[in-house]
Amino acid sequence: MIEAGNAVISAQVLNEYCNSTRKKYPQMFDRVEETLHELLAVLQVRDLMPSTSLHAVQLTRRYGYSYYDSLIEASALEAQCSILVSEDMQNGMLIDDRLRIVNPFLPLN
Repeated sequence: MIEAGNAVISAQVLNEYCNSTRKKYPQMFDRVEETLHELLAVLQVRDLMPSTSLHAVQLTRRYGYSYYDSLIEASALEAQCSILVSEDMQNGMLIDDRLRIVNPFLPLN
């Protein structure tokens, strides 16, 4: 369970959630606003700033992730996060020696 104030979410992730839900489950899109309210009640939202975009370009070059995944990584780094939870990125990857990617759907070792 996530406690209020202990987790950060990128505005990029919120936007991707809304877009993918609308495409995959148009019949459930009404639930999106309710879910957004629930997420916003417990997560700190990290806005995308010009510096975040520049940082993402550097991360894309360095690690080879897509620009949009790198935006998420850059947001997490700027928020001083040490763990990035993602099922789409390489589990265990260490970004800039301080941000570890963890796939929550894989067993813990």
